Amino acid sequence: MNNFNAAGIATVRVVLGVIMLAHGIQKFAVYTVAGFEGVLGEIGVPLAGLLSYVVPTVEVAAGALLILGLFTRIAGVLTLGVGLAALFTMHIGNGLFVDEGGYELVLLIAASGAGLALIGGGRFSLDAVVPLGKKTVAQAA
Repeated sequence: MNNFNAAGIATVRVVLGVIMLAHGIQKFAVYTVAGFEGVLGEIGVPLAGLLSYVVPTVEVAAGALLILGLFTRIAGVLTLGVGLAALFTMHIGNGLFVDEGGYELVLLIAASGAGLALIGGGRFSLDAVVPLGKKTVAQAA
C-alpha cells in the first residue's frame, strides 16, 4: 500500500470517527438518553429504553476506535449497523436529502463503515502496530 492510499484511508477513518463520536456525545449530552428513548419509542423501535443507551455508547466507542485506527474492522461493522438502523428506522421515508430528514448522511456513514470494515485501518493506524497474539491486527485480517 502506498502512502497516498494509506493517507486516504486514514482521512476517511478519522473523519468518520469524529462524526460518530460527535453523534454519540450529542445523544448523551444534548438530546439526553431520556429524550432519545422518547424519539425511538415514538417511531415504534422495540427495546427503546435499552437502545437509548446502546446506540450512543456504540457511536462513541466506534468513533474513538476509528480515530485511533484500533480494531478498525470491528468499528466499521458497528458503524455500518448504526447507519443502517438509522436509515431504516428514521430516514428512509424522508427522501434523500438531509435537510428534509432524508438518508444521505446515514447512508454515507453506513457505506463508509462498510468500506473500513472491508479494508481495515491502513498503514497509519494503531491496527498496523498493535500486536494481536503474534501478529499485528492488520496482519491478522
